[in-house]
Amino acid sequence: MQHFEVQIVTEDGRAATTHEMGQILVREREPGLFMGGYLKDPERTADALRDGWLHTGDYGTRDADGFLYFAGRRRDRLRRRGENISAWEIEQVLAMHADVEACAAIGVASEVGDEDVKIFVKPVAGTSLDPLDLIRWCERHLAYFQIPRYVELVDAFPLTPTERIRKDQLSTSVAACWDLERSGYKIQRANQLRRSE
Repeated sequence: MQHFEVQIVTEDGRAATTHEMGQILVREREPGLFMGGYLKDPERTADALRDGWLHTGDYGTRDADGFLYFAGRRRDRLRRRGENISAWEIEQVLAMHADVEACAAIGVASEVGDEDVKIFVKPVAGTSLDPLDLIRWCERHLAYFQIPRYVELVDAFPLTPTERIRKDQLSTSVAACWDLERSGYKIQRANQLRRSE
């Protein structure tokens, strides 16, 4: 890019390798191309602008040709059994299902530490979705550790004025939703390997 430098940095602050997930950082090559900071918010400004780099809060990867691939926002990251997961990636896979009108993925408390993945799915009008069918769909398109444990079907989502799903208003309760572990279904052996292996 002519006016900006871009790099991807891992959680421990090192430059990400090819195809390794990290936060996207941007630095201007010419002064004055960026904002000076957040209005009357020096703490947020200090967090976003460090050592001349804008920490975007976006996660992604870079391929061998230098192309960037967006993988979701920092606040939409989950941690499950030691693995970092992008809620955005899960949502993109679910959105490809013909009977899914809208969806959202969040992290919920897990009895073994970190989080479990809970998905909310609004079916296309006139269709019915079996939670196990959704899991089998995810199984074909996601790494095993990204496959949701909980499924809750909904009629509608709380939305912001710009029509984005209000994840902060989604229930973290798992008492009444479908549970993969209670279902007895076992993820197929072929999907036990990480996609990167």
